[in-house]
Amino acid sequence: ARAMKKLPIAAEAWLGGDITGDHVRALSRVCNPRTVELMARDEAVLVANAKEMRFDHWHKALDYWLLRADPDGAA
Repeated sequence: ARAMKKLPIAAEAWLGGDITGDHVRALSRVCNPRTVELMARDEAVLVANAKEMRFDHWHKALDYWLLRADPDGAA
């Protein structure tokens, strides 16, 4: 439910059946206080990619996105 508020584009795509709950969970996990601004900028692109790519390929791309968005991680 919290993902629906912080990821409105993903929520709409999930409700429309365009992406799965696994996509939304993965996006929610990488959206944190350090990445929230970049997620707001990039959410539409990440969701569009989720609609087109196999999940494993998309998840790898999301991992790369996170490395760029939050290179220091929680440290």
